[in-house]
Amino acid sequence: AVRKLHPRIIYCAANGYGRDGPYAGRPAYDDVIQAASGVAGLFQLRDGEARYIPSIVADKVTGLHLAYGVLASLLHRERTGEVPGYVEIPMFETMVAFALNEHMAEASWGAAETSGYARVISADRKPYRTKDGFIGVLPYSEDKWRKVLGELGLSHVTEEPWFQNTTERSSRIGELYAMLTGALPSRTTAEWCATFMRLDVPHSPVNMPAQLLRDPHLNAVGFFETAFDAATPMRRNLRAPVLFGGLEKSADHPPPSLGQHTDEVLAEVGLSATDIAAAKPRRKANAS
Repeated sequence: AVRKLHPRIIYCAANGYGRDGPYAGRPAYDDVIQAASGVAGLFQLRDGEARYIPSIVADKVTGLHLAYGVLASLLHRERTGEVPGYVEIPMFETMVAFALNEHMAEASWGAAETSGYARVISADRKPYRTKDGFIGVLPYSEDKWRKVLGELGLSHVTEEPWFQNTTERSSRIGELYAMLTGALPSRTTAEWCATFMRLDVPHSPVNMPAQLLRDPHLNAVGFFETAFDAATPMRRNLRAPVLFGGLEKSADHPPPSLGQHTDEVLAEVGLSATDIAAAKPRRKANAS
């Protein structure tokens, strides 16, 4: 029906389980999709208890797929003149792809079960407790591990045959992570940050959400937009994290106040000023 009115339109819809298949039409929310897609099950695989990621991750990831699906369709239309009939982004398939991608393991080669990506599902792959907080650190390469283990007084580990073999070291990565779990409580977070900076090992203190509002980097690059006028109660907003070199940056508009654009919208759909004025009392009466 929409295409009859505008043949070149890109019509996109995000839904829970898509239009086809046995689950078509089922209701879906973020929590339900985290459960259905294996996201919550990854926690069970690692910890023995299923959990949700404490973020509305299914909605956000689906939204990102929706955005690039529309952009890809627009580019295809521009290049070929063809218009995709319907762009569909099912949350279920989107999050199965998100959760299962690196965990396919033997299933990619025909085995019936997946074993998961050993490094990612290790119980000791986590922020490590320090003397006064937590820190994230990842000595990913053999060279980085040698530096860290030397700092921890565990240089003998690097002489083990399994450590010197990439495949075997990867299969026993949980043992290396456990060494970090045992050693890092000996110093403060700041001390470890200084150490890992000296060793050139990727790391970061664990930031709480409220701390990010004061983060020196985020504030230096203008990540938090604050240029709002007095007409809105908003005083801080997150800018888009995508940067376009050479293009003028424009700040997002704050959310409008209730009814702020009603007259403009009604005028756009063809109502005269008289009609709009006459409609206002009826809207108030209906609302009451």
